[in-house]
Amino acid sequence: MRILVIEADPDISYALDIMLTQKGYQVDLAPNGDNIFANNFTLPDLFLIDQQLGTNEGQRIFSHLKSQVNSKDIPIIVMSSSRNLGLQALRAGATNVLNKPFEMKEIIRMIETTI
Repeated sequence: MRILVIEADPDISYALDIMLTQKGYQVDLAPNGDNIFANNFTLPDLFLIDQQLGTNEGQRIFSHLKSQVNSKDIPIIVMSSSRNLGLQALRAGATNVLNKPFEMKEIIRMIETTI
């Protein structure tokens, strides 16, 4: 299973990459939505997106993904440190919201229940 992690914080990206790889997932990392908006990425089985990637970029990314034929049905887990933004993400089509800070076991459990 392939997971595309879109996270601007390199420390969080690195930790997610190591942990998810150890659990047997193939992980692709992106620091922003540039390749998403250009449709220049390998389609994953799941998107894991930080909602606060700058000014509404997280929101724009998953809105874009949900508007594209090839990615509209792929589950999206949004990571958010704001409950209000998390609710907005769900209304915009996110499959699930993971509140920051989180423990790694929480993200594994959410991935397993989402897929």
